[in-house]
Amino acid sequence: MKLYDRKEECCGCSACAAVCHRHAITMRQDREGFYYPAVNEKICVNCGECFRACPLKNEKKNSANIGYYGARNTKEAVRERSSSGGIFSILADYVLEKNGAVFAAGYDSKMQVVHMEVRKPEELDKVRRTKYVQSDMGTIYQQMNDRLQDGTWVLFVGTPCQTEALRRYLKKDFQKLITVSLICYGAASPGIWQRYIHYLSRKYKSPVIEYNFRDKRNRDNGHTVSWKNGKGERAYSLYDDLYCRMYFRNLIIRPSCHQCQFCTTERGSDFTIGDFWGIENVRPDEEDGMGNSLVIVHSKKAEAVWADVKERCRSFECSREDILQPRLLKPTECSDRRKIFMWLYRFVPFSLLEKKQNLRKILSKIGKHG
Repeated sequence: MKLYDRKEECCGCSACAAVCHRHAITMRQDREGFYYPAVNEKICVNCGECFRACPLKNEKKNSANIGYYGARNTKEAVRERSSSGGIFSILADYVLEKNGAVFAAGYDSKMQVVHMEVRKPEELDKVRRTKYVQSDMGTIYQQMNDRLQDGTWVLFVGTPCQTEALRRYLKKDFQKLITVSLICYGAASPGIWQRYIHYLSRKYKSPVIEYNFRDKRNRDNGHTVSWKNGKGERAYSLYDDLYCRMYFRNLIIRPSCHQCQFCTTERGSDFTIGDFWGIENVRPDEEDGMGNSLVIVHSKKAEAVWADVKERCRSFECSREDILQPRLLKPTECSDRRKIFMWLYRFVPFSLLEKKQNLRKILSKIGKHG
């Protein structure tokens, strides 16, 4: 059985592997560092469950939007430790107060980005903040199903393709499940991320133990990167970070992201959250350089939850036109240099790419000969 013909047809959500009762599907990393499903034809029985679980091969569910909001957590300490306005933490607290489980992306012991379960408020820092890396879902689908079957409240936060994959995996709606899709720029290569962390650890002779893509110490809306190892901490402009430069030049984003079906305000999740880019044009009095969240309420369930939690945040209602931003209108464009860069990065050391002028020279040559 062939699950895709082109790389653009697979988002790497791993729902196909999770739903396969025969364990005939495994996720394997390709040369670009992305995971794709591989089918063991010897044990596959062609039941079709993998196709039915795929968020890209089936008509996606869209809900009529109920409301649009700008919001920020009233706990400034939490907001400072969040990438935007700290609304994820409010929703997470709501579920944890019900003895529920929160599933979101965090770093494991090897600094790989994985989806993990959190059951205590003091553990939320593990899954706060944006990670510009595609997360490994592991056995998360099965874990969430087990919790829901036991009657436990579950909050799932992920990319829109991951939330749609969860819906298709579960095959039914659970009243105690709250799904939150992120406004996503694109999923970056976990293989390149692993190589970058290894490079930093080797260069500074100590393993990286913490990495923050959106540090707010400079009150610059998170345009500072910081990371720690056993010898201390480093912080600098996001634009001086090699990994971020590759990411925002659209060189290391998954092929399917450039054709994303979910770049819209209408989604099948209960909520959509993300940065409120452009808030200075809508509510300039709310712009303080520390980040604000955009919140879209999609479902009746979400409307009820929002009514319960909105007193915990400073919020204002707005229109669809107020909240529109590029990733709610169309996918991130693919760089015309991506294909050759993805081939080249395997042979050019990061020590050479780290200098801005060297990366520019290489990209310039790719542009001429690519």
